[in-house]
Amino acid sequence: MAWVRNRADQGICGEKEGGTLKLVLANAVPRSTYILGKLIGSFLALSVSLLVALSVGCLLLPMMGLPMASENWVRLGLIILAGLLYFGVFLSASIFVSTMTRRASSSFLLPLVVWIVSVLIIPRAAVLLAGRAVTVPSVDEIGAKKASYASQLWSDFRHGMKSFESPETEDVEQLMSAFNKYMDSLTAVRDEKMNDFAAQLNEERYNRQVAQQVAAFGLSRLSPVASLSLATAELAGTSLSLKDRYHQDAMAYQKTYAAFLKEKTGMNVGGRMMVLKVKAGGEEEEEEPIDPTELPAFVYNPPSRAASIQAAVVDMGLLGLFNLVFFAGAFIAFRRYDAR
Repeated sequence: MAWVRNRADQGICGEKEGGTLKLVLANAVPRSTYILGKLIGSFLALSVSLLVALSVGCLLLPMMGLPMASENWVRLGLIILAGLLYFGVFLSASIFVSTMTRRASSSFLLPLVVWIVSVLIIPRAAVLLAGRAVTVPSVDEIGAKKASYASQLWSDFRHGMKSFESPETEDVEQLMSAFNKYMDSLTAVRDEKMNDFAAQLNEERYNRQVAQQVAAFGLSRLSPVASLSLATAELAGTSLSLKDRYHQDAMAYQKTYAAFLKEKTGMNVGGRMMVLKVKAGGEEEEEEPIDPTELPAFVYNPPSRAASIQAAVVDMGLLGLFNLVFFAGAFIAFRRYDAR
């Protein structure tokens, strides 16, 4: 609050009330030079002290034993750059407001309102609007549809069991072998239908979640605060896109794990029908236990530095655009400003 008040007192309208602006312009100082010097001087005066404190903090990281590779330093430097761009947005906005007002009190209140709207209202309103615009089915709705379809498939499965035609033989092994093959075929068809239906429902829900997320992020980017948060999250490797990458890797691992179990057991994952296997002498066949060391390992591939920087470029570009827009507005407004 003290900083905002200080910026209001040293803004265009504050210097006009104090008589400083009329005195400076009386010395034939170009208005473009004055407004540019006002922005650059204010930015340097406030950012240098901030950078000094950040530099001391960065020097303490190796002393505290925190491992910092070259990639981490690059990410940290880009995060600081994003913070400076964010800082410049509100600085240029405060100068722009001071060129549009005639009183220092108004120049103090309007940036405060803009800050509150940017930080508290726009991000939350974006989430609410995206939730209304794109509806996502709940987990319970998806589960109810799966249960209903599974019940229908089970009914078809029981009718299919009645259609089994046993071979004309009295050999128990041949009868069990024929029954096992028939049940495996029914189970495979049922599991394939259930998996396709579940995959369709899950993909539809996932696509709607992505569309809702994109809409929320797009609307929230009207606020520089959201752009800063998204950019720093991407650079720090903690963005919401990690959930999508993890989901894709988990789905790929699920297929690998299912193929492994089918190779070892000969049964499809998800089948609920247990079939006894017998030897020629009528004894139950003992299955070999699965060696845990043979299980496929799950591997998560985090985004690379290049991918993180590429994802953050959009939001950092928006912060730069905000700076240009507010400064251009201040520049144009000051050329017409009445200094009397």
